Amino acid sequence: MAGNEYVDRANRYIEDVLSGRVPACRWVKAACERQKADLGRKDFEWHFDEQRAWRVCRFISLLRHVKGPLAGERIELQPWQCFILTTIFGWVDSKGHRRYHEAFVEVPRGSGKSTLMSGVALYMLCADGEKGADVYSFATTREQAKIVFDDAQAMARNNAPLKERYGLSVLAHSIVVPGTNSRFMAKSADAGTLDGLNTHCAI
Repeated sequence: MAGNEYVDRANRYIEDVLSGRVPACRWVKAACERQKADLGRKDFEWHFDEQRAWRVCRFISLLRHVKGPLAGERIELQPWQCFILTTIFGWVDSKGHRRYHEAFVEVPRGSGKSTLMSGVALYMLCADGEKGADVYSFATTREQAKIVFDDAQAMARNNAPLKERYGLSVLAHSIVVPGTNSRFMAKSADAGTLDGLNTHCAI
């Protein structure tokens, strides 16, 4: 692990929120307070694994923007993004099971949430250690569901190291990892095909 820069960035964000240097609503403040308190707890059933927290951030930071003025440049995770990722992925029990299974992220338009979620989806598809990982982006309509999928598809299409490392195949309507029998697809409620899904990650 090349240092703990993402965990450090997340912890600075916590301090900035709690000190008032970064404006935040009461829900964000409560999440920061909880994370800070939990990091100091002893005899807790969960432990914070910095390697796991670092790994997801590092994976996403090796992807590239596909839209806007930053298109083609590597993703540089902002402090609030590091806080979300390290909190969700860092906490595990003694068997390595995650503490958090759901997360609700609400940020203003243009804040890069689709880019972030596309990176999370690719991580869960390729690098989470799950065999047969079924990853989906869900929405009411297929057009909405394809926003995250299309970004992830564009991120993966021209990323030779990613494809070589994981044997990734980028197809028209799915991204697959044949070696682990994993796939990422967009699904919508209007398609009527949501029954029987064995979902590893839902965006």
